[in-house]
Amino acid sequence: LFELGISANPMTPTADDMPPGALRPGGAPTPPQISASPGYRTSAAPDQVRAELTGAADGRLSLAVTNISARPQRFTLTFPSVTIQPSAESGGVYYVFPRQGAIISRADAQLEAAYNAAFPLQFVDVFAPAANSGAAVVVLDNRGYPKKFRVRKKGAAVEVEVDYQVELAPGETYRPPSVQLTPHGGDWHEGFAAYRK
Repeated sequence: LFELGISANPMTPTADDMPPGALRPGGAPTPPQISASPGYRTSAAPDQVRAELTGAADGRLSLAVTNISARPQRFTLTFPSVTIQPSAESGGVYYVFPRQGAIISRADAQLEAAYNAAFPLQFVDVFAPAANSGAAVVVLDNRGYPKKFRVRKKGAAVEVEVDYQVELAPGETYRPPSVQLTPHGGDWHEGFAAYRK
């Protein structure tokens, strides 16, 4: 069983009328709501660093952060910082956090882990199996930069973030690994398949 989203004309709902994860006419899932605005944050003062975020149509995000001050800067850079809502039903929204095996849960919680042997995969997946909707957040890092992953679920929304500790000399630019946001149907298996590509 599934439920169509509410529409001004119940006979012909449009994609704009659908809540996240609701089935469109013909059975196709709606894509999850993904908010990535601005998509990053930094603990440095705005007059000390300049950040340039670029996004591609395929869901790839890239960031460059430059020290525009006259002094060295040390700060925490969070990239990405995205919120994913694959369904309006909070009890049906799950996340995969691959720490010490994998945590697959729908509980409201905040989890953090450094990228290391206990957290060996550089992805987090959010999905709603009943809605056939989800999204994978994949860090495209083949060099193994030190980083900390965080997932925070509250209700139907799941925030996914990755922190880097950055030190920049005046005029120096740091480019963290790019991130791929991949919407998908099904469950976490599709997110893991996106990570393996």
